[in-house]
Order: sequence, then C-alpha cells, then structure tokens
Amino acid sequence: TNILQVPALNKEIINEVVEECGCLPLAIVTVAASMSGEEEIYEWQNALNELRGRLRSLNDVDTKVFGRLEFSYHRLKDEKLQQCFLYCALGHTILNRLVNCCLLESAKDGSCVKMHDLIRDMALRITSKSPLFMVTAGLRLLKFPGEQEWEENLERVSLMENDFEEIPSNMSPHCEILSTLLLQHNKYLQRIPECFFVHMHGLKVLNLCHTSIEVLPNSVSDLTNLRSLLLRWCGILKRVPSLAKLLALQYLDLEGTWIEEVPEGMEMLENLSHLSLFMAAEEAARLSDRLDTFVGYFSTLNDFNIYVKSTDGRGSKNYCLLLSASGKRGFLEVDKSVRLFACKICETEETIVLPEDVQYLEMFGVDDVASLNDVLPREQGLNLFSLRLLPALQNLEVLAVGYCFLIEEIVAVEDEETEKELATNTIINTVTLPRLKKLHLEDLREFKSICSDNGVLVCNSLQEIEVYNCPKLKRLSLSLPLLDNGQPSPPPALEVIEIKKELWESLEWDQPNAKDVLNPY
Repeated sequence: TNILQVPALNKEIINEVVEECGCLPLAIVTVAASMSGEEEIYEWQNALNELRGRLRSLNDVDTKVFGRLEFSYHRLKDEKLQQCFLYCALGHTILNRLVNCCLLESAKDGSCVKMHDLIRDMALRITSKSPLFMVTAGLRLLKFPGEQEWEENLERVSLMENDFEEIPSNMSPHCEILSTLLLQHNKYLQRIPECFFVHMHGLKVLNLCHTSIEVLPNSVSDLTNLRSLLLRWCGILKRVPSLAKLLALQYLDLEGTWIEEVPEGMEMLENLSHLSLFMAAEEAARLSDRLDTFVGYFSTLNDFNIYVKSTDGRGSKNYCLLLSASGKRGFLEVDKSVRLFACKICETEETIVLPEDVQYLEMFGVDDVASLNDVLPREQGLNLFSLRLLPALQNLEVLAVGYCFLIEEIVAVEDEETEKELATNTIINTVTLPRLKKLHLEDLREFKSICSDNGVLVCNSLQEIEVYNCPKLKRLSLSLPLLDNGQPSPPPALEVIEIKKELWESLEWDQPNAKDVLNPY
C-alpha cells in the first residue's frame, strides 16, 4: 500500500512518524514496511505512541537508533517470525515476510537475501539477552570458547569459519536447551571429545561441514531431537555412530566424506526426507523411494543404470544424480537433475538410462560423446522420424554442456535416409523442448551447431543463453516465435544472451532478421 494515497491518513501523522525515526533512512524504510497494509488512522496513532514510548526510556544515541529499528521487530507480533528473524542473523533462514518488512534485503536476482549490518547488530543485541545466542562467526579464532562461556540458557551457537584445531578433551557444556550448533568451515578441527554432546539433548541442527574430523563422537547417537546432521565435505570422516535413536532426523548430508556404506540404524529413520551419500546402487534404490530428496554418486555406468531402473519412477520426488569416474565431487543441487562428469559412456554397448522426469542435464569432461544421441539411446531420446522428443526430455529446464572436446552438435542425425532428406531441404527437423529455460555451452572445441543441417530447436520458455569458448560454432539452430506479420520475435521470457561479439556477428541464422531481434540481449 502507498501510505500517501490512503484517504484516512494525513501527512501530519506520517511526518510525526518520520521525526520519531530520527530521519534515519533505514529506520524510516523499516518502520514504514512494518506498517504496510495498516490503513486506519488509529493503528498509526497507536504505532506512533508505541514508538515514542520505546524511545523515551532510552538515553544514548546508539541505543535510540537500535530502539527505532527494534520497533519493526516487535511489530511482527508473532513469536515464530521473531525467532526466524533472529535466526537470520546467523545467515541461514530466508523468509519473504522479513524481506517485505525490510528486516532482510533481497538480492537483485532474487537468489538470496542479505541483512544490513545495522539490522544484524540489532538482532545480535537482542540475542545477547533472550533468547541467548553465542556468535563468533568468521573471527578466525584459534582458541575454542571456554566452558564458562557456554551458559545453560544458550539456545543457538554459531562458531563457523574460525581456526579451531581441537575442542578441550574434557569439555561437556550443560546446554540442554541448545537447539542449533554451527561449526562448519573450521577446516583445522580434527577431534571432538566423546563427552561434548552429552548434555545437549535439545539439539536439533548440528553442522560440521568442511571440518577435518575423522570420527563423529558416540554421544551424537543420543541426540534424539536432532533433525539435521550436516557433515558435507568432512573429507577424512570415516565413521559415524549408530543413528538408530535419531528418530526425528530429517536431513542427513554425508556428501564428500569417506563413508561409503549406509550408517548403522538407518532403517529406523522413518522421518528422514533428505539423504546425500555415496552408496551401492541397490541400497540407494531401496532407500530413495521414501525420501523427498536424494543426492547420489555413482562411479560406473552400470551402477547408475541399476539405480535408475530399480527406482522406475518410484524414487525420490527430488534428486541429484552424479555419474563420475574421477571420484566424488561437489554437485550443483537442482531438482530432478543428472550430471555426467569426466566419465566414459560410449566405451561399452550399454547405453545410459535417464529418469523420465529429468529437468536438468549437465555434461562436463565427457570426451567420448559426439552428440546428445550418444547420451540418449534411440528408444529413450530423439525420434527423428516422428519429429518429436520423447518424454525423457519434455521436462528439461536446464541443459549445460561443457569440456566435451569431440562434440559437434547437440542433436545429431544417425540414419542415412533422414540425413539425405535434410541435405536436400525436403524436411525440417524440429526439436521442441517446451520447458527449457537455460542453455549453457562451454569449452566445446569442435562444436558447430545445436542441431544437424536443417534441424531447429524450439524452446519458447528460454530465459538464458550462455556460450563460452566455442570457436567453431556456426549456427545456434534456434527457431524464434513469429509475430502476426510473419516476422521473428524473441522468446517471451528471454532475459540475457552471453556470447563473444565476434562470434555473434559470424553466426548463421535460419530466419531473416533473427540476429536483429536478438541483438538487444
């Protein structure tokens, strides 16, 4: 609501609120956002009185500044929202309501949120009292906080991004209501005492990602309220204790560890919804059908195919599957995605089997692939005779191909009869990817075209085209939508085209004026 256009309000009361904000821009924006939707004058009068009363009891300038900002926090009038906002001071929770109230700021592309330094200081000031937080994130501390600093009423602790090497051997803080412990990115941390978690029965989130621990203490087995256990890229972690008692566990991330067998007690975790782990294909298939999200790693094409065939549409709602012969590797987590990295998929007669609902297909360093037809067998991929793409790719939203040095085209023609027809211009091969949003092509030394000869790609949902280091590219093979006058127009959702100017100028186009209508992007 534009408050200046609300009939019941007058500029006088608005000016009074601005004055009480001390003409501090951040305070004005924050207070105004917290009053969004309030159109009755008595609501504004009550808010003004509340703001005045809050500031009247404060003395020094800094305190008054925080008092003005805290007004928006208290106006939330919802303990869960307030708790979520305070949790955001640690940098983890994103909530639209908090962005709308200007307690968080959204990035330009909407991919993340950030917190203004002054707002964060205000949040941490609140958490120094109640609820009680301990935050020393990113200070590169060498010494772990002493036991006397772990007060019994601590609720959340963030010690991430420091340089701790160890936790004192007999340390066992009495923090029964502690719900969140963040220790990630302490890369020198090698050992956690067995007794450390003994008095933390209320713990719900434990993050030890990117540490150097070898073994997880047995006391973790008794954290019966734990919901998230995050051990991603603990590169030398070889063992976790039994998980049988962790019945509340929902999120288990063991990506990038040396753990390759299903931990003891996994069969008891009925609430588990997200699992990231390197494991045998059969075991992965057995577990994934009851998960909301599964992140799986496979070192051979055979294992990959066993998993896909075993799930047969009954696997996780969301998945990320990596086939890589070079070992474990970080993975871009996209729903319903498959990544082929530095592997050979054409050396044997066996062809790769893709999930029917795959939305994101990425190939990097797959040197033996000459076209997408090598990835998609005839019965699963392109059917050039019917000029359509079978359901295996109808949901594809992102297609990324990179570092495949032999690939010349994405969609190839393999039978001689169709190839002759295309060469004589008697037919046009139309490939439709109705949901494709992003096309990323990178470091393809022999790449010449998306489609063979007269083939064209129709993808009217396309938003981004990125082409890097494809020196032999001749045509993009894009078929643009037509206006009523028969002239081509950009795909309606198109936002950006990234390509070197010299290469762009040299491209051949199937439609007249295609380059001109795409130039603004």
